[in-house]
Amino acid sequence: MRRSGEHRSQRRLVHVLAWPLAIPLGLVITAWPANHFRLLTKADLLDLFITNGVARYTRVAVFVATWAFVMTVIVSLIITSMGRVKRWRTPEAASLNSAASRNLSETS
Repeated sequence: MRRSGEHRSQRRLVHVLAWPLAIPLGLVITAWPANHFRLLTKADLLDLFITNGVARYTRVAVFVATWAFVMTVIVSLIITSMGRVKRWRTPEAASLNSAASRNLSETS
């Protein structure tokens, strides 16, 4: 059986490795539709530096918020799927679950 320190370090490693994967993948998933449907154009990005006023930030702020949401969903999916794969691959976890369910059924 593994110690909790080892388990924590493995979870931390999955979290650290999930973000470098999610950042570019989230950008592609968000930027492609924004560019394809002309929601965020090169002119909008250029307006950030050329024009005045707060309205110039609107489209970019929506894009960045969407990108952050997509990245978070990707990281959550990676972490959840890694946990499921780990539980599925660990034979001792399967035997512990079946033993626990047998104990519950015997006591009922």
